[in-house]
Amino acid sequence: MTSPTQLVDATTGFDTDIPGELFLLEALFLLADVFLWRREAIKKVMDGLQSIFEKDNIRKCRVEASSFVAAYLLGVPLLCYRPSRESMALIGIRDNLDKLLVWAMAGPASEVQIDGKLIETDETVALNLLKSLPTSMRRGLGLTGEEEALNRVRWALAEASKLLQFHSGLLAEVERRMLAGASVGECVQ
Repeated sequence: MTSPTQLVDATTGFDTDIPGELFLLEALFLLADVFLWRREAIKKVMDGLQSIFEKDNIRKCRVEASSFVAAYLLGVPLLCYRPSRESMALIGIRDNLDKLLVWAMAGPASEVQIDGKLIETDETVALNLLKSLPTSMRRGLGLTGEEEALNRVRWALAEASKLLQFHSGLLAEVERRMLAGASVGECVQ
């Protein structure tokens, strides 16, 4: 006589040992994380899950307001709140590269000030912008290698932090209005 489990296995083709094997793999991963990686892998997984499931409107408004305020103060044409490759391509990059880098790092700078984590922003936007420049333009700007590009991005992050700190009152007001549902046009008035 066959048991119900064997009957299900025979009809579905599933192996009943898979859950046990998955549990064993998870246990090995946790042990490796604790003893080899000092809990870094679990921390990254938890941070990733937090960014997926947690909706933090205050954080999001702060990032949006920071990018908007930085663009407004730097004179970057307003194409979108947060920088993207497409919006940066529409602006004269060579003439405005430093402004664009500071604008690109305004969101990460504001998010780092909150708790040191980047959930809403991508810190690689500025570096990817520099990498996407033609080689001749990179050489003309003194960006001959990866280290020069990283130094330029670090500089932009520091400048964005200073800009946001210096104009913290304006930033707080724009953030407050955005949380209340105001549009960008209403924030400028």
